Amino acid sequence: MALMKTMQHFSVLALERQSAPGADKRVWCLKLACEEAYAPGDWFLVQPVNPPRVVEDVLRALSLSGHERVALRRIGEVTAAEALGRHLEITQLDPALLNRLKRTFGIGEWADRAEMAAWAARRNLLDLLCDYPEARALGLELLPQLSVLAPRFYSIASSWRATPGQVHLLFREVVHQVCDREHPGAATWTLAHLEPGDRVLGRIQANPHFRLPEDGNTPIIMIGAGVGLAPFMGFVADRVATGARSGNWLFFGETRREKTFLCRERLEHWVDDGALRLTTAFSRDQAEKIYVQHRLAEHAGEVRAWIGEGAHVYLCGDKRGMGPAVLDTLRQLLGDAGFDALKAEGRLQTDLF
Repeated sequence: MALMKTMQHFSVLALERQSAPGADKRVWCLKLACEEAYAPGDWFLVQPVNPPRVVEDVLRALSLSGHERVALRRIGEVTAAEALGRHLEITQLDPALLNRLKRTFGIGEWADRAEMAAWAARRNLLDLLCDYPEARALGLELLPQLSVLAPRFYSIASSWRATPGQVHLLFREVVHQVCDREHPGAATWTLAHLEPGDRVLGRIQANPHFRLPEDGNTPIIMIGAGVGLAPFMGFVADRVATGARSGNWLFFGETRREKTFLCRERLEHWVDDGALRLTTAFSRDQAEKIYVQHRLAEHAGEVRAWIGEGAHVYLCGDKRGMGPAVLDTLRQLLGDAGFDALKAEGRLQTDLF
């Protein structure tokens, strides 16, 4: 609850689509009015609400009308519909819930927490209710077992120096395929339905482990795929605003150049202006899939030279696929000793999600 007390409302200035119509994903840049200064690399925490359709499907699965009353810890007594809509986690599945269900009700056959975590990954509450009828049978009794609806972390995609009074978020609409139906994620559903003048409940969160070098002359190598581009939009904007216009190299990966080249106009402007070196990897524009780690390997000599000259390396993106693949490539390029030294010197920083 201490976290919730620090939340405040931010007014929406604009919501701009970054992926083209017909793309395989919908990506947006949300611009909010913000009076609090922040540093490049910081996070913005969004307090979401759950999509009404998902709430309705959960109520139906539990044979509830939504008018039933339930007592929630730290919240008090509310209706089942309000509990599921505003207070409880239903679009993600917390492994701790599986542990509670197995311990208290004997539901589930997971051997340990590792198995629970693996099963919960990329699943939500409706997956659980589809696969375990005994969980559905709990009805209202299930609700107090659910985890609290937690804020979502987003890497800030802007620089306070470049756009004072604003904070920008780059996000992809999350859609889960559950029980033969598509269900949206809580935070991205909340954000994607905003209009100018609406308000978002959230807060700035410092990220001291993802920071630009103090010396603007220090070169930086940035590696990001998809919305992992976000912090690097802030990095480059900040370096340009402070006059550090050289030594900025971005490796950016997405699916298709013509459909999902996120923030293309701004990136190409920086390239044309001499403020950015950009190397792209569009995985589905050719028969053989090409990712950012492949581009790193193609430029191995120059990457090693930049790092040898003191470059800091930053990585942002998926912790399951892209992140480990890039780290493995960097280790191959630098050798174990070189890679470990880069980490030990604080010149390799990651923000993986």
